Amino acid sequence: MVSNYYILHSVVREIGEHFIGAQFLRAYSIHADELRLEFHSGEIVASMQPAHTTLYISNVDSREPKKNVISFFKELHRQELQDISIPENDKFVTLDFGEDKLIFRFYNSPNALLYLNENVVTSFKKEKTHIVETRHDTSLHGHIKSLLPMLGKWLEAELEYVLKGKKNFDLAEECKAFDKKLRESKKSFVYSRKNGLLLSPIILRSLNDEYKEFQSPSEAIEYVIRFRAKNAALKSKKDALIAKLQGALTRTNKALSDAKSGIENSGREDRYSSIGDAIQTHAHEIEKGVESFDAEIDGKNTKISLDPALLPFENAKRYYDKARRARENRKELQIKFATLAKEEEKLSVFLSKAENASDLKELDSLEKEISKSGFTLHQTSEDLSEADPLSKFRQFIVAGGFRVLVGKNAKQNDELTMKVAKKEDLWFHARHVPGSHVVMQTNNAKQIPKEAIEQAAEIAAYFSDAKTQKHAPVAYTKRKFVRKPKAAEPGAVLLEREEVVIVTPRIPQPS
Repeated sequence: MVSNYYILHSVVREIGEHFIGAQFLRAYSIHADELRLEFHSGEIVASMQPAHTTLYISNVDSREPKKNVISFFKELHRQELQDISIPENDKFVTLDFGEDKLIFRFYNSPNALLYLNENVVTSFKKEKTHIVETRHDTSLHGHIKSLLPMLGKWLEAELEYVLKGKKNFDLAEECKAFDKKLRESKKSFVYSRKNGLLLSPIILRSLNDEYKEFQSPSEAIEYVIRFRAKNAALKSKKDALIAKLQGALTRTNKALSDAKSGIENSGREDRYSSIGDAIQTHAHEIEKGVESFDAEIDGKNTKISLDPALLPFENAKRYYDKARRARENRKELQIKFATLAKEEEKLSVFLSKAENASDLKELDSLEKEISKSGFTLHQTSEDLSEADPLSKFRQFIVAGGFRVLVGKNAKQNDELTMKVAKKEDLWFHARHVPGSHVVMQTNNAKQIPKEAIEQAAEIAAYFSDAKTQKHAPVAYTKRKFVRKPKAAEPGAVLLEREEVVIVTPRIPQPS
């Protein structure tokens, strides 16, 4: 109802009271579909947005930017506004400057038009021809529509509500009195309804919703416009955050499923150990240079592959090494599964909070909470090169909720350090031995717990050739102090500064 005929009628009267006789200074546009008319006595704003056309006196500073301002109607400069009018039962508003006239046609979308004299200045939507079907409606609604065609849905409902409380009445007289009441009203009322705000020139007794009273229609219109802008900003930010959380949940659930499948399929450890035992048992029977031999494994006759270049005990050791790696992999998967399960629970809580947020402050607070918890939400895969670190790198959660990422090979080490890590993240590597690059995502936190640094260093020592040492030195620094020399081999970097911590190589245990 912002462009309802009677609201526009009230605004026209208000503008006439404040602006007739005032000198026109300029017309300019800051936002698309909005024109601001500046006079010595203030500003008039015409919003030509489809479905939200309206006119009002601005009560706040427009805060005009220095760039991207379009000016109009220089020929009107210094002319005085002689009159402003709106015809009976039509939504044309005419600003009369004597020789020149500005005309706003506030029809509903798509026909919002602006004229200077007889020329269309701008059309915000292509004109469409509307064919109106004539129907013979003998109901109360039909009679009211014929007598007051510009009422609109809510004012018509209000008049019907009033008339239902009367037994005998002259409809023509009632419509005449109602029309006079609407035209003479100087106040405006904004109702809060489930689907938005409703603006009316009178109190609507047919509604039980709460309302705000304004002393002028322009104040009410400006309130509605600010409310809509605030709601649009809230919806945009809320939708973006929900999309990121849903994406993070999808990736986490997939990683959980992969980890679970990996755990279920990690029985190879026992099989590799059994094969190693069988080779040891039958070592005296295995001829040098054979590629396989048959032995009973778990009650079944099995063909065991051998490396013909190795001795039997070396082949056995090869299978024992496979068993050890399978055991370590299962342990890592169990830790990863436990960590991901906690992450999935947190993300679900965050998503619920985002969906129930009702203002921007709640969303800002939630984003800070997400950041402090150690999560980094990425909307596109480009934010982390080609994939999410949960699936590409080993990952752990250390004290304080900080995520630690571990490269699996030289190529991944380069990608983790040079592409994924942010400049304020902490970078770790075991000193003087080959090992994985390890990055703690700090999310720009001002303080990192000492325990978190030690745990990340322990992880770096564990995924290095210092793994079997009781105590191992680990260097760490901020990622911004790590650089990659030109033509350096994959994984090779130089540190501009570093600190060293002595730790026992290990990985965090799930709690």
